[in-house]
Amino acid sequence: MKRLFALLLAAVMAMSLFAACVQEPAQHEPVEDQDTTPQPQEVTLSKTVIYDENDIKITVTGMKDGWLGPEFEMELVNNSDKDFAFSVNKFVVNGITIGGLGYIEVAAGEEVCDVMYLFSEEMETAGIETLSTVKGMDCCILGAENAETLYEFTFTLTTSIGAVFEQPVNREGEIILSRDEVTVISQTFTHETYGEAVRLLVLNDAGVDIAVEAKSVVVNGVELGAWMYDIVYMDTARYCELDLFSSDLGGNDIEKIETVSFQLVVTNNRTYETIVETEMITLTVGEETE
Repeated sequence: MKRLFALLLAAVMAMSLFAACVQEPAQHEPVEDQDTTPQPQEVTLSKTVIYDENDIKITVTGMKDGWLGPEFEMELVNNSDKDFAFSVNKFVVNGITIGGLGYIEVAAGEEVCDVMYLFSEEMETAGIETLSTVKGMDCCILGAENAETLYEFTFTLTTSIGAVFEQPVNREGEIILSRDEVTVISQTFTHETYGEAVRLLVLNDAGVDIAVEAKSVVVNGVELGAWMYDIVYMDTARYCELDLFSSDLGGNDIEKIETVSFQLVVTNNRTYETIVETEMITLTVGEETE
Protein backbone atom coordinates (compact mmCIF):
# COMPACT_ATOMS: atom_id res chain seq x y z
CA MET A 1 0.00 0.00 0.00
CA LYS A 2 2.79 2.36 0.98
CA ARG A 3 4.59 1.47 -2.24
CA LEU A 4 1.49 2.31 -4.33
CA PHE A 5 1.08 5.61 -2.51
CA ALA A 6 4.70 6.50 -3.18
CA LEU A 7 4.33 5.74 -6.87
CA LEU A 8 1.20 7.90 -7.16
CA LEU A 9 2.94 10.79 -5.38
CA ALA A 10 5.94 10.59 -7.71
CA ALA A 11 3.66 10.62 -10.74
CA VAL A 12 1.83 13.74 -9.54
CA MET A 13 5.12 15.58 -8.92
CA ALA A 14 6.45 14.62 -12.38
CA MET A 15 3.28 15.96 -14.04
CA SER A 16 3.59 19.24 -12.12
CA LEU A 17 7.21 19.68 -13.24
CA PHE A 18 6.26 18.94 -16.85
CA ALA A 19 3.49 21.55 -16.76
CA ALA A 20 5.95 24.11 -15.41
CA CYS A 21 8.37 23.36 -18.25
CA VAL A 22 5.81 23.88 -21.02
CA GLN A 23 4.44 27.18 -19.70
CA GLU A 24 4.90 30.15 -22.02
CA PRO A 25 7.98 32.16 -21.17
CA ALA A 26 7.43 35.25 -19.09
CA GLN A 27 6.75 38.39 -21.11
CA HIS A 28 9.29 41.17 -20.61
CA GLU A 29 8.93 44.81 -21.46
CA PRO A 30 10.73 45.61 -24.72
CA VAL A 31 14.09 47.27 -24.21
CA GLU A 32 14.37 50.62 -25.92
CA ASP A 33 17.25 51.00 -28.38
CA GLN A 34 20.27 52.66 -26.77
CA ASP A 35 22.26 55.30 -28.66
CA THR A 36 25.79 53.92 -28.44
CA THR A 37 27.38 56.37 -30.89
CA PRO A 38 30.53 57.65 -29.17
CA GLN A 39 30.55 61.37 -28.58
CA PRO A 40 33.41 63.29 -30.23
CA GLN A 41 36.27 63.75 -27.84
CA GLU A 42 37.07 67.35 -26.98
CA VAL A 43 40.63 68.14 -27.96
CA THR A 44 42.45 70.28 -25.43
CA LEU A 45 45.91 71.78 -25.11
CA SER A 46 47.75 72.27 -21.85
CA LYS A 47 49.71 75.44 -21.17
CA THR A 48 53.15 74.97 -22.76
CA VAL A 49 56.31 77.07 -22.46
CA ILE A 50 57.91 77.11 -25.91
CA TYR A 51 60.87 79.44 -25.19
CA ASP A 52 62.53 80.49 -21.94
CA GLU A 53 65.99 81.92 -22.55
CA ASN A 54 67.81 85.24 -22.85
CA ASP A 55 65.34 86.96 -20.45
CA ILE A 56 62.48 86.10 -22.81
CA LYS A 57 59.66 83.71 -21.97
CA ILE A 58 57.01 82.63 -24.49
CA THR A 59 54.07 80.47 -23.42
CA VAL A 60 51.20 78.99 -25.40
CA THR A 61 48.27 79.21 -23.01
CA GLY A 62 45.47 77.61 -25.07
CA MET A 63 43.86 77.22 -28.47
CA LYS A 64 40.59 78.19 -30.10
CA ASP A 65 38.89 78.46 -33.49
CA GLY A 66 39.61 81.67 -35.37
CA TRP A 67 38.23 83.18 -38.57
CA LEU A 68 41.49 82.48 -40.47
CA GLY A 69 42.09 79.08 -38.87
CA PRO A 70 42.99 77.48 -35.51
CA GLU A 71 44.49 80.05 -33.17
CA PHE A 72 47.00 79.54 -30.38
CA GLU A 73 46.78 82.02 -27.52
CA MET A 74 50.18 83.23 -26.39
CA GLU A 75 51.78 85.13 -23.55
CA LEU A 76 55.15 86.77 -24.25
CA VAL A 77 57.25 88.27 -21.46
CA ASN A 78 60.28 90.42 -22.28
CA ASN A 79 62.56 90.85 -19.27
CA SER A 80 65.45 92.00 -21.45
CA ASP A 81 66.45 95.58 -22.15
CA LYS A 82 65.73 95.35 -25.90
CA ASP A 83 62.53 95.30 -27.93
CA PHE A 84 61.98 92.11 -29.94
CA ALA A 85 59.52 90.46 -32.35
CA PHE A 86 58.54 86.79 -32.37
CA SER A 87 58.04 85.37 -35.88
CA VAL A 88 56.89 82.03 -37.32
CA ASN A 89 55.16 81.11 -40.60
CA LYS A 90 55.77 77.38 -41.10
CA PHE A 91 54.34 74.51 -39.07
CA VAL A 92 54.17 70.72 -39.17
CA VAL A 93 50.64 69.69 -38.19
CA ASN A 94 49.94 65.98 -37.70
CA GLY A 95 52.99 65.24 -39.84
CA ILE A 96 52.01 67.58 -42.71
CA THR A 97 53.80 70.83 -43.52
CA ILE A 98 51.29 73.69 -43.22
CA GLY A 99 51.54 77.46 -43.53
CA GLY A 100 50.48 79.80 -40.77
CA LEU A 101 51.42 83.11 -39.21
CA GLY A 102 52.64 84.53 -35.98
CA TYR A 103 54.29 87.94 -35.64
CA ILE A 104 54.20 89.60 -32.25
CA GLU A 105 56.23 92.61 -31.07
CA VAL A 106 57.15 93.02 -27.40
CA ALA A 107 58.83 96.08 -25.96
CA ALA A 108 61.60 95.80 -23.38
CA GLY A 109 60.22 95.10 -19.92
CA GLU A 110 56.70 94.47 -21.25
CA GLU A 111 54.28 91.54 -21.39
CA VAL A 112 52.00 90.94 -24.40
CA CYS A 113 49.14 88.51 -25.07
CA ASP A 114 48.43 87.70 -28.72
CA VAL A 115 47.83 84.75 -31.09
CA MET A 116 49.49 82.80 -33.88
CA TYR A 117 47.34 80.80 -36.27
CA LEU A 118 47.26 78.11 -38.97
CA PHE A 119 45.82 78.69 -42.45
CA SER A 120 42.43 76.97 -42.58
CA GLU A 121 42.53 76.58 -46.39
CA GLU A 122 45.76 74.56 -46.22
CA MET A 123 44.32 72.52 -43.33
CA GLU A 124 41.27 71.70 -45.44
CA THR A 125 43.37 70.74 -48.47
CA ALA A 126 45.42 68.38 -46.29
CA GLY A 127 42.29 66.84 -44.77
CA ILE A 128 43.23 67.92 -41.25
CA GLU A 129 40.09 68.10 -39.13
CA THR A 130 41.59 67.82 -35.66
CA LEU A 131 44.92 68.77 -34.12
CA SER A 132 47.19 66.12 -32.68
CA THR A 133 50.69 67.63 -32.79
CA VAL A 134 51.72 71.08 -33.93
CA LYS A 135 55.38 71.93 -34.47
CA GLY A 136 56.54 75.48 -35.02
CA MET A 137 59.42 75.42 -37.51
CA ASP A 138 62.19 77.97 -38.02
CA CYS A 139 60.84 80.28 -35.32
CA CYS A 140 62.79 83.51 -34.90
CA ILE A 141 63.23 86.21 -32.28
CA LEU A 142 64.09 89.35 -34.21
CA GLY A 143 65.54 92.66 -33.19
CA ALA A 144 62.74 95.21 -33.41
CA GLU A 145 64.82 97.95 -35.02
CA ASN A 146 66.46 96.11 -37.93
CA ALA A 147 64.65 92.72 -38.02
CA GLU A 148 67.99 91.00 -37.42
CA THR A 149 67.61 87.39 -36.32
CA LEU A 150 68.75 87.17 -32.71
CA TYR A 151 67.69 83.63 -31.81
CA GLU A 152 66.20 80.66 -33.64
CA PHE A 153 64.25 77.73 -32.21
CA THR A 154 61.50 75.19 -32.84
CA PHE A 155 58.72 74.00 -30.56
CA THR A 156 56.20 71.18 -30.28
CA LEU A 157 52.64 71.32 -28.97
CA THR A 158 50.87 68.04 -28.20
CA THR A 159 47.12 68.01 -27.68
CA SER A 160 45.10 65.61 -25.55
CA ILE A 161 44.83 63.13 -28.47
CA GLY A 162 48.47 63.38 -29.51
CA ALA A 163 49.37 59.89 -28.32
CA VAL A 164 46.58 58.05 -30.15
CA PHE A 165 45.73 59.97 -33.35
CA GLU A 166 47.25 59.19 -36.77
CA GLN A 167 46.65 61.60 -39.63
CA PRO A 168 45.61 59.95 -42.93
CA VAL A 169 47.36 61.23 -46.06
CA ASN A 170 45.61 61.15 -49.44
CA ARG A 171 48.18 59.59 -51.80
CA GLU A 172 45.90 59.23 -54.82
CA GLY A 173 47.13 60.48 -58.17
CA GLU A 174 49.92 60.03 -60.72
CA ILE A 175 53.49 59.66 -59.43
CA ILE A 176 55.61 62.10 -61.46
CA LEU A 177 58.79 61.89 -59.36
CA SER A 178 60.16 59.10 -57.17
CA ARG A 179 63.87 59.50 -56.57
CA ASP A 180 66.31 59.96 -53.67
CA GLU A 181 63.50 59.37 -51.16
CA VAL A 182 61.42 62.23 -52.59
CA THR A 183 58.04 61.40 -54.11
CA VAL A 184 55.80 63.85 -55.97
CA ILE A 185 52.24 62.91 -56.93
CA SER A 186 50.11 64.96 -59.33
CA GLN A 187 46.60 64.95 -57.86
CA THR A 188 44.23 67.47 -59.44
CA PHE A 189 43.76 70.77 -61.27
CA THR A 190 41.89 73.38 -59.25
CA HIS A 191 40.12 76.68 -59.89
CA GLU A 192 41.45 79.47 -57.65
CA THR A 193 40.53 83.13 -57.22
CA TYR A 194 43.76 84.17 -58.96
CA GLY A 195 43.54 81.62 -61.78
CA GLU A 196 44.24 77.88 -62.02
CA ALA A 197 46.55 75.57 -60.10
CA VAL A 198 48.08 72.11 -60.30
CA ARG A 199 48.00 70.39 -56.91
CA LEU A 200 51.01 68.22 -56.10
CA LEU A 201 51.58 66.07 -53.05
CA VAL A 202 55.24 65.97 -51.97
CA LEU A 203 56.43 63.20 -49.63
CA ASN A 204 59.83 63.90 -48.06
CA ASP A 205 61.72 60.86 -46.78
CA ALA A 206 65.13 62.28 -47.75
CA GLY A 207 66.26 62.84 -44.17
CA VAL A 208 66.69 66.61 -44.68
CA ASP A 209 64.38 69.59 -45.11
CA ILE A 210 63.84 70.24 -48.80
CA ALA A 211 62.62 72.99 -51.09
CA VAL A 212 60.61 72.01 -54.18
CA GLU A 213 60.46 74.44 -57.10
CA ALA A 214 58.73 74.32 -60.49
CA LYS A 215 60.64 75.89 -63.39
CA SER A 216 60.13 76.45 -67.13
CA VAL A 217 56.35 76.19 -66.89
CA VAL A 218 54.65 75.78 -70.27
CA VAL A 219 50.86 75.81 -70.77
CA ASN A 220 49.45 74.67 -74.13
CA GLY A 221 52.93 75.12 -75.60
CA VAL A 222 53.34 78.69 -74.27
CA GLU A 223 55.91 79.46 -71.54
CA LEU A 224 54.39 81.37 -68.62
CA GLY A 225 55.65 83.02 -65.47
CA ALA A 226 53.95 80.48 -63.18
CA TRP A 227 55.07 79.86 -59.64
CA MET A 228 55.67 77.08 -57.13
CA TYR A 229 58.27 77.13 -54.36
CA ASP A 230 57.56 75.18 -51.20
CA ILE A 231 59.52 73.98 -48.19
CA VAL A 232 58.76 70.43 -47.08
CA TYR A 233 60.28 69.42 -43.75
CA MET A 234 61.91 66.04 -43.30
CA ASP A 235 59.61 63.08 -42.66
CA THR A 236 56.53 65.11 -43.61
CA ALA A 237 54.15 65.56 -46.52
CA ARG A 238 52.99 68.80 -48.11
CA TYR A 239 50.21 69.62 -50.57
CA CYS A 240 51.77 72.15 -52.96
CA GLU A 241 50.18 74.19 -55.72
CA LEU A 242 51.71 75.23 -59.03
CA ASP A 243 49.97 78.55 -59.61
CA LEU A 244 48.85 79.58 -63.11
CA PHE A 245 47.72 83.20 -62.99
CA SER A 246 44.70 84.49 -64.90
CA SER A 247 46.66 87.52 -66.10
CA ASP A 248 49.28 85.28 -67.75
CA LEU A 249 46.69 82.92 -69.19
CA GLY A 250 44.55 85.75 -70.55
CA GLY A 251 47.56 87.65 -71.85
CA ASN A 252 48.43 84.62 -73.96
CA ASP A 253 44.84 84.00 -75.13
CA ILE A 254 44.64 80.72 -73.20
CA GLU A 255 40.99 80.14 -72.43
CA LYS A 256 41.18 76.40 -71.77
CA ILE A 257 44.20 74.61 -70.30
CA GLU A 258 45.00 71.39 -72.17
CA THR A 259 48.57 70.58 -71.09
CA VAL A 260 50.94 71.84 -68.42
CA SER A 261 54.66 71.09 -68.61
CA PHE A 262 57.38 71.96 -66.09
CA GLN A 263 60.62 70.91 -64.45
CA LEU A 264 60.88 70.08 -60.76
CA VAL A 265 64.00 71.05 -58.83
CA VAL A 266 64.47 69.68 -55.31
CA THR A 267 67.17 71.21 -53.12
CA ASN A 268 68.45 70.80 -49.58
CA ASN A 269 66.78 73.69 -47.75
CA ARG A 270 69.80 74.20 -45.49
CA THR A 271 72.74 73.85 -47.88
CA TYR A 272 70.86 74.70 -51.13
CA GLU A 273 72.53 71.70 -52.78
CA THR A 274 70.49 70.21 -55.62
CA ILE A 275 69.05 66.78 -54.77
CA VAL A 276 66.91 66.14 -57.87
CA GLU A 277 66.35 68.02 -61.12
CA THR A 278 63.87 66.43 -63.52
CA GLU A 279 63.40 66.59 -67.25
CA MET A 280 60.23 68.31 -68.46
CA ILE A 281 57.09 66.71 -67.03
CA THR A 282 53.84 67.02 -69.01
CA LEU A 283 50.38 66.72 -67.47
CA THR A 284 47.15 66.58 -69.47
CA VAL A 285 44.21 68.41 -67.97
CA GLY A 286 41.08 66.28 -67.58
CA GLU A 287 37.53 67.47 -68.03
CA GLU A 288 36.85 67.76 -64.32
CA THR A 289 38.59 70.12 -61.91
CA GLU A 290 37.69 71.25 -58.41
